[in-house]
Order: sequence, then structure tokens, then C-alpha cells
Amino acid sequence: MFLAIVSQEFGLSVQDKTYNNLANVLTNQFASGSNKNTYKDCVFIEQINGVYEISSSFASMLENEEFKYQVEEVVNFGLHRYEKTYKNHYKDSPFTLYEKNMIMKMPVVS
Repeated sequence: MFLAIVSQEFGLSVQDKTYNNLANVLTNQFASGSNKNTYKDCVFIEQINGVYEISSSFASMLENEEFKYQVEEVVNFGLHRYEKTYKNHYKDSPFTLYEKNMIMKMPVVS
């Protein structure tokens, strides 16, 4: 389902390694060393019967209206930035000419 949405909505194809990396980030399987402990509770999805679903801990956190609002704001900002800056891909690549790929560090919400 995720791959179909990415393909249909954004015109992107996702390679297996990209999908696996994304799953590792959202399940917190990428962290190592001291970061592993720092972000141990940052699990957004979990695999249940071979299918990724929202994690029970993240679903529980979304019950807090202020937290949910903040998550929606971050997602909407990302979608807006994509539409404004990165939507027009160069040829058949996921890249945009003359734009920098940026990584933004977000504060941990507790």
C-alpha cells in the first residue's frame, strides 16, 4: 500500500533498499551506540504478521491532541516543502535540479 501511494501521489519508485532503510528508521533499528538508548522509545511502526502498522506506543501518543497537532504540523510542512521545492524531478530521478537535499534535526518530544 505504501509503495502504491508513493508511486501514485509523488511519481516515485522506491527500491527495496530504500524501503528497508525507511522501515529501519521508523522502527528504530538504525540507531547504534548511545543513540540507540537515547531514541529507544521512538518507534513509529511495527511489523505485525509481516505487515507494517502504526506502533501501539505511537498510536497511544497520538491520543494527546497537542502532540497529534504537532505531528500533523511537521507532516504538512514536509508536504508543502515537497510541493514547493522538490516536486519537479529531474528526468526519471527523484532529484530536483539546483536544490539541496536537506536533513533537519528535530527536537525530541517527550
